Amino acid sequence: MLSYQATNDKALLSRLSSEIFNKPYYMDTGFVLYHEATPIGISALKITPSESVVIEIGVLKEFRGKGYGDYFTRALLNNLSYVSKTIKINYRHDYFVKFGFSETNSGMEILSGNLTFPCKCKN
Repeated sequence: MLSYQATNDKALLSRLSSEIFNKPYYMDTGFVLYHEATPIGISALKITPSESVVIEIGVLKEFRGKGYGDYFTRALLNNLSYVSKTIKINYRHDYFVKFGFSETNSGMEILSGNLTFPCKCKN
């Protein structure tokens, strides 16, 4: 079972950030993705009522390619759409286009009300 939660456990956040992004975690809090009780992913976000910014999101290498990162991203985007007017991604990646994000000078952006969640089913 997959789940995620916010944490301020700096040791956990730094360990995951080092393993996934090869750098220490520099923020005070973050979101951690769990597979059963095992922490397997991390996301750094800045959240305000006017905008939420996804700074980075990632999953440990041995858990990639199983849909876990997609679950984590979709769940976070869904929750952010209820909190902020605008959602920004701090980098560009084609993955976010399917949700309706547009490229900007500094990354990608969407108004929360325009966020879409395409079905992954093949029917």
